[in-house]
This record gives sequence, structure tokens and C-alpha cells, in this order.
Amino acid sequence: MNNKIIDENGWLSALRIRQVLAALIAGGVLLFLYRVRGAFTPFLLALLVVYLAHPLVTSLEEKEIPRPVAILLVYLLLAVLMGLAIAWLLPAVRDEIEQILVILPQQAMRWEGLAQSILHRMRRVEVPLTIKDAIGNLFVRLQQGLEAFAQRVVEITVALLSRIMSLIVAPIIAYYILRDRSLLRDQLLNLVPVQRRDDVLALLREINQVLNGFIRGQLIVSLAMAIMLTLGLSLIGVRYALLIGLMAGLFDLIPYFGPIIGVVPALLLASVQSFWKAVWVLVLFLAANQFEASVLVPKIMGDRVGLHPLVVIFALLAGGELFGVLGLLIAVPATAVGRVLVRFWWKGDKGKLV
Repeated sequence: MNNKIIDENGWLSALRIRQVLAALIAGGVLLFLYRVRGAFTPFLLALLVVYLAHPLVTSLEEKEIPRPVAILLVYLLLAVLMGLAIAWLLPAVRDEIEQILVILPQQAMRWEGLAQSILHRMRRVEVPLTIKDAIGNLFVRLQQGLEAFAQRVVEITVALLSRIMSLIVAPIIAYYILRDRSLLRDQLLNLVPVQRRDDVLALLREINQVLNGFIRGQLIVSLAMAIMLTLGLSLIGVRYALLIGLMAGLFDLIPYFGPIIGVVPALLLASVQSFWKAVWVLVLFLAANQFEASVLVPKIMGDRVGLHPLVVIFALLAGGELFGVLGLLIAVPATAVGRVLVRFWWKGDKGKLV
């Protein structure tokens, strides 16, 4: 009996030590990532390229094409597709941005005039001063919001241009990862004791499955949403449909919050035309998001990450707080990988992942 109690106490002590060690390691990793977060951008972009290019590279390699040549052929194909997309989209998007930058100051003056007109009429009616102040503040905030939106568009454009170096370096990093994939895996396994290599291989496969499903699935869903919203906006006669649709597709890369963020500029730009245009835009976005949640995500992605919605929301808030926009994009896959690592850490006695 005493021996059993001693064994249980020893097991609990070992369990607590493992918990403390896991917490310390996780904290150290997070601190390190936060300190060097700026250097991760090209590697994350490279990871995106790897997951997009790997199936094509593998397919060409199966046709007895040397792997380096297969990688270059896939790069050439991706470059041609991107070039065609840019050549087709860039002129139209540039024209729409220039038009928006012209109408935003005009719209701000229109809101200001409308506010002054309403306040002038209210002076003739006995309206509580607090209501007058509230209405006045509302229009002032709308004007400030339009001006801030225009400024934000410029800031984002400048920020994207400043990331040109990352865009140049990322394909180079991706090339070496694709070319030396087996070598990198073998070198990693050489660091692991022989008796644990099967477990580590199972861990790597599960991490790869999670990232592969999320990255490809999220890109396909976001592209589908961008196309669907652009067509829908064009059908209901909303100006700047291409720009709004592309922005909505980009924001859709952020789970949960992305669709909410994407509808704001759409409503602001549609309200320039008329109130009812804005209403139709809201209806379109609600219908599109419902279709995404009930059809696209289950069919394309399924439950690839295996995270509860509350965990996803917390991860997004924490990622945005720590790493900004980059944190919002990587929060969900990073949390899913963390879940896999925790399950691996607490694997069962039979050597299977819990």
C-alpha cells in the first residue's frame, strides 16, 4: 500500500515537473519569436510557396524530371500566372484606387454639409442638447473615419512596397526547402534518439497535414470569396466592385474577424452611391459569409485544425496583439501546431498520439 502511494506521488511529481518544463519551453519559444518577429516574414512567405508548389514539384518528379528542374518549371508557371493576373488586375485596381482617393474628400465635405444642415434644422426644434451633440459627433466621426480609411490605404501600400525584400528572398528560401526537403528531414531525425524517431516522424506528418490543409484550404476559400463577392457587387451595380472584392478576399484570410473587417470598406464605398446600395451590399456579404460557413469551409477545409471557436478567437486576439497583421494571419495555424505538439508531449503508453 505504502509503495503504491509512493509510486503515485512520484508520478505526480514527475507530471508537475513536465508541466513546468513545458510551460517554460513554450514561454521561451514565444519570447524568442516575439524578439525576432521581423525576420519571420520571408520564411512564412517561403512556407506558403512550398505548400503551393510541392504537389506540382512531386508530380513532375514522378515523371522522371530532376527535382531542381521541376522546381524551376513550377516557379516559371507560378510567375506566368502571377504576371497575367497582375497585368489584368493592376490597371483596373489602380484606376479604382485613384477614383476613391478623389471622391473621399468630396464625400467628407458632403457629410459635413449634411451634418450642418441637420444641426441647422434642429435649432428650430426643441431637441435636448445631448442629442444634438451626439448627432454632431456622429457625423464628425464618420468624416474622420473616411479620411482615416484613405490614409490607411496609402500606409498599407507603402508597407507592402517596404516588404519587397521579403518577396525577393522568400522564393529563394522556398527553393532550398523544396530541393533539400528529404535532407532537412533526415538531418532533423539525426538529432533524435533512434527509439523516438518513429514518434517524431508521426509528429512531423501530423503537423504537415494540419498546415497543408489549413494553408491550401484557406487560400482556396478566400479566392472563391473574392470572385463571388466581385461578381455579386458587379451585378448589383456597385462601383469599385473589383477592389472591394479583392480586399474582402484578402481579409477573409483572417478567420472570424476577416469577413467583419472586409464589409466595412464595402459599406462605406457603397454608401457613396446610395443608402440602398449599402443595404444590398450588406445583404450580399451576409449571404456570402453564410455560404462560406455552411458550404465552402466544410467541403474544402473540413475540421483540419481541430480548434474550438473560442480558442481561435483568443489566438487571433493574442496574435494580433503580439505580431500585428502577421500575427492575425499565423495565429490559427500556429495554435493548431501547438495543439499537435502538446498532444505529442502527452502521448499514451502505447506510443500513439493522444
